[in-house]
Order: sequence, then structure tokens, then C-alpha cells
Amino acid sequence: MVVQRYFFPCWFLLVLVACQLPVREAYAAFEGPATANTASADIVTSLAAIASADDGTPFITFGQPFVAGDVARSQTIRVETLGGRVLPTQVDWKTSHPDGSWRFGVVTVALPAMKDGKRLQLRLRRVSENPGATPQSGAAAPRQPFDSRVQLRIDGEDYSASFADLWAEKRPEVWLDGPLVKEWRVQGPVRAAGRAHDRIEAYFTLRQYSGSDDARLEVLLENTWTFKPQPRNVEYGVNISINGQTVYESPVLVHTDHARWRRTFMAGGTPTPHVQHDLAYLVATGTIPNYDRSLRIPSATVANLYQRYIASDRNPMGISIVTNPMAQSGGRPDIGPLPLWTVMHLLTMDPRMAQVSNSVGELAGSWPIHLRDEATGLPVSIEDHPNLTTHFNLLDWKKNPLPEAEYGEYPNNLRADWTHQPSLAFVPFLLTGDYYYLEELQFWSAWNPLRTSPDYRGKDKGWYKWTQVRGQAWSLRTLAQTAYITPDNHPMKAYWNRQLQNNIDWYLARYPDNPEANKLGFLVGYMPYNKGRGLAPWQDDFFTWAMGYVVGLGFERARPMLEFKARFPVGRMTAPGYCWALGAIYTLNVRDSKSAPFYDTFAKAYAESAKPEIAQADCASQQMASRLGKGYRAGDMSGYPWSEQGFPANMQPALAAAVDAGVPNAEKAWMQFESRTTKPDYATYPNWAIVPKADAPR
Repeated sequence: MVVQRYFFPCWFLLVLVACQLPVREAYAAFEGPATANTASADIVTSLAAIASADDGTPFITFGQPFVAGDVARSQTIRVETLGGRVLPTQVDWKTSHPDGSWRFGVVTVALPAMKDGKRLQLRLRRVSENPGATPQSGAAAPRQPFDSRVQLRIDGEDYSASFADLWAEKRPEVWLDGPLVKEWRVQGPVRAAGRAHDRIEAYFTLRQYSGSDDARLEVLLENTWTFKPQPRNVEYGVNISINGQTVYESPVLVHTDHARWRRTFMAGGTPTPHVQHDLAYLVATGTIPNYDRSLRIPSATVANLYQRYIASDRNPMGISIVTNPMAQSGGRPDIGPLPLWTVMHLLTMDPRMAQVSNSVGELAGSWPIHLRDEATGLPVSIEDHPNLTTHFNLLDWKKNPLPEAEYGEYPNNLRADWTHQPSLAFVPFLLTGDYYYLEELQFWSAWNPLRTSPDYRGKDKGWYKWTQVRGQAWSLRTLAQTAYITPDNHPMKAYWNRQLQNNIDWYLARYPDNPEANKLGFLVGYMPYNKGRGLAPWQDDFFTWAMGYVVGLGFERARPMLEFKARFPVGRMTAPGYCWALGAIYTLNVRDSKSAPFYDTFAKAYAESAKPEIAQADCASQQMASRLGKGYRAGDMSGYPWSEQGFPANMQPALAAAVDAGVPNAEKAWMQFESRTTKPDYATYPNWAIVPKADAPR
């Protein structure tokens, strides 16, 4: 982990952080000493700090996942320099592994004063919890007075809400609570003459550091109530002030239904740090796919992506560089296990890419998918509302549907999707510990199962079997991330675990536990090709990777399903009678007709899918390459082998998951895949550059 500091005026927008450090021609991930390469077995992972100004003591607050067993429940983490100097450290533990060890915490560290440009190497050491430590009290008031006020002009009336008023009205929620930092959250409606607005709710979050003027204040406005009558867009003028000083205003803003937006401001004279994590350790936790860390990302690629972001719409209700409509098909930067900008952040740890990833994750609030239950104050639960749907109920007409605006009713024309859904909020929460991102992640997981008839999803079971295979893949990825990282004491923790378990159990019963399941290992879903004969292997590969990711997050019950699914990409590379050059074929026929039984061998599927002139050529020969099309060479795979978004690229994460699962012939399949003649240059587009974990350092 690397920390860099930037100096800003007393109050500033967090999303406007920029780096002025020299840019290298090529970036590689920071990989500090990991567990196997330390002077002490108690060292878990490493950090570093780079000062960008001569100033006082900066605080860093960041999220940190841990490998199961690395930090026992009786232990905690302290941060120290390589020379052994212990730095003031606070860990707010949030989740634990099934074995009881800590899974995720929010870490705060007070760094020593440093001169501009000085690099300070740090490391995280596990230590026994101090039995004499005094628990902190979240009820304590802020150390010094801060107030923020939101003023809205709605339909000719002046509405407002303030942090101080809401603090006085109700007990705040506590997120961070310790000797270094406290963070409180209060919420309530905006009011005009004491009358609450029926749609707009204000949330204020204050983070205050001990013995310092440093503080962070977040202002969040939501139009997310699910069951109140007259759901609608709300137009208003907005002014946000802090201690009487305007920090943000807009004369006209259309706040769309089921959306939210926030602004975050910093106070104090200490430069704000930029945190870099040890990517090797993140991979070891299972939270981050094993992206190829040998890649060197050109500095121009980082700069160009950053400029695209700067030129994009980052205002409230904007979405920056995410594709709209979200259902748009084809290769695009936000599609994949993680979006392009997030992968760039992980591989380079460049502060600009961190800014893009966090900002785009924040703007995920603009999409009209946010459904908050008035009764609980939480994202809606289909266990509480088993007939809830945003889709007309095919089997039980309009029993409990939610009104959904037509595409053109949103001024920003945003239309979310689940079959092409990016992962927008997980990594920002994982690396920052910022509660906003946690709720954003939960909102998307709450929305995804509502997109069909309740009967199709098993009502409160939340099955995803009803949607396209790619939709099942991306929805399960998001659900697994939500179940993994929601805090243990959160009222929805057990709910997310049950929702994931419901899906895993359905797949187990349908496939590995079913003697009648197909022998090739594919998912039987939407099969529109060749009159119901064919499926899309690339979509199926998304699902295979997703199931591997679920297992990697620690949900071991899914392993038999992963092993079943891994047969499919492995067989397309190694099975007798199937030419691996067509392993990433766009469409594969797996039966003679829509009602016929599935083929039992890959050879039969190949014979019924490859064009005769290609099937008659020797596998991977120049003759086959010539018949595949212009630009192909002997040893090439079909499906745009040179493209970072081609079908072989889509297949790569699935093959890596198969190797990680240890399924028969998986290593042989990977070696065959690696032997192909033409490979994409992932340096400028690493979305699919995932490799097996066998050689991943710890």
C-alpha cells in the first residue's frame, strides 16, 4: 500500500482530488512485502507513504480485507514503520470469516510528519487485542461544532435540513468509533415550515479525527422511498453550506425517482492522503481476481482514460463514463468481472484511477434502481415483500408491482440493466471503507431480483435462473460481494447470505446433484440460437468465472457447481474430437432441436457447430486459419483472437477459474490456451486479463 498526500483549501470536493506527481512511462502494481516474505510471521501485508507537502500529521482511513486465518478474533492490527516504530492505529472491524477470524476492517492510521517527497515504508502487523482497552462510545458529541445545511427550493417553497438539527432530534448511527476517528450519520426529511417533503430525504455523515482539525462531512440527498404514493422526479434548486459558507449550489437540478447523489467535503489543513494497497495480498483474499501483474500499463493509457473521465458528466444525476443504455451489447469498458477503470486502478495504483473508480462508484447513485423501505430504512427485502416486482407479474397480475418510469421519463434517460451490469461500488468500498459504497452495493443486489415475475424467481428465494446466462453471472457476482462484505452486525447480513445460499442450492440441485444434467457442463438457460439448438459459450464463460469468484470469496458450498461448470471451458480446449481453435466459438449447438436431448460429447457438439469447410481442415492449421477469415494465422483461435474484447479473451477468466478449482485437465486446457499464436495486448484494456492463482504471491 502506498500513501500520497495532496494539499487543498479548507473545504473542497473530494471527487476533485488530482495527482501532480511525475508520471512514469509504464505502471506496475505496488507489491510490498507479503506474508511469505517478511521478517516476522506476524506481518500480514505492507504499506508505504509518500508525502507531497511539508505539513503536519495526516490521517489515513482505508478498507482492508484479510485472508481467512490471518487475524484471529482475539487479535487486531497495528501499523508500524520498517524500523519498528508503532504508529497510532484504529481498526473498526466489520466482518469475519466462517472460522471466526477477521475478514474486513476499516483501518485508520496517524502518520508522522514528513517532508515533501519522502517515502515511508509501513507494514500491518497482527497483535493480541489489548484486554485493558476501553470501548469507545459512539454517543459522544463531535469534538468541535460543525454544521451543514441543505436548502432546497421546491415548487416555490423553501425546504431545508441540517446536521445540527437532526443530531438534536435523534441518536446518530455510528460507523467508526475509536480513539483516532469517529464517524456519525444522521438522516431526516427536508422540511418547509415544519412540514416534511414526501420524497426527499437528507443524510449527513461527519468523520472527525482526534487532536486535529481534519474532518470530513458528507451530504447525501435521496429520492428512494419505495412505498410512498406518487413516486416522481423532483425538481429543485439546491444550496449546501457548512458553518454558513456555501460549498455547493445548483439553480436547477432534476432529482430522478429512485436515485440519490452526494457531495463530500474536507476540513483542516492537512493534505489528504491517497492510499495504495498491496495487490498481491488483495488477490490472496479472493476479493480481487488475479489480474496479470506482469502487465505494464502505458502512462498514456492512464492519462487518456482520466481525460475521458474529466470530460464526462460528473454532476448529480450524471454517470460519467459508464455506458448508457446499460443494456447496450458488445464489448465496452464497464463490462467484465470489474470495469476497466477499476482494473487500471488495481494494476497501477495510480491516484487518478483511484479517483475515477471512486467517483464512478459514487455516481452509481444516479441510476434509478434505489429502493429504500420506509419501514426499515434499508434497501427493500423480498423476504419482507415476496410479491414485490418492478416487472409486470405474469402469473399474478399486479398483485404487488412497483411503478416504473418509462425510459423517456427520466431527464437523463438512464435505464439500468442486469444482463450487462458493471461492478461499480464493491472495490470502492473494499478499499475505502466508505459506508456510502456499501449501501450502493446493497441497493443493486436488492434491485436485481425484482426484474421478473415473483413466481419466476421463487418469490422470496431470489433465484436468478430466470434471466440470460450473462445476467445470472453478473447478478451473482454482485450478490456474492454484498454477502461477503456486509458487516456482521448489519440487520441485512443474514438476508444477503440466505439470498446467495438460495441461488447456490438451486444450481446444485439442477446440475451437480442431478443425474439427468447435461454431461458437458453448460448452463441451460436462454438459448435463442439456431431455433433453440445453440447457446453462447462466451456468456456461459462469464458464469463459470462468477462461480469461481463466489468460491474464492469463501462460499465453499458452491464448489461442486464450480467443478461442474469448469468442465465446459476445459472440454472445449481438450476434449477428443473438439478442435481447441474453436474453443471460443460464438455459438455452439448442443442438441438436434429445441426439444431434443443434449449431446453427450464435445465431439458431437463440435461436429454440429463448426462449418463443414472448417471442420474438414486439420485443427489449428494454416488451412483452418485461412477458412476462418482474413488475418487469421495457424494456431489462432476463432472469435477475434487479437482483440482484448474478443471471445477468447472472454474465455480466459473461465479457464483460470477451472485451474483454480483443480478440475481434471484444467492445467492442460490452460497450457493449450496459452499456446495460441495470436494474443491480445491487455496493457491498454486488461478487463479480461485474469490468470490462475497458483503462482499468485502472498
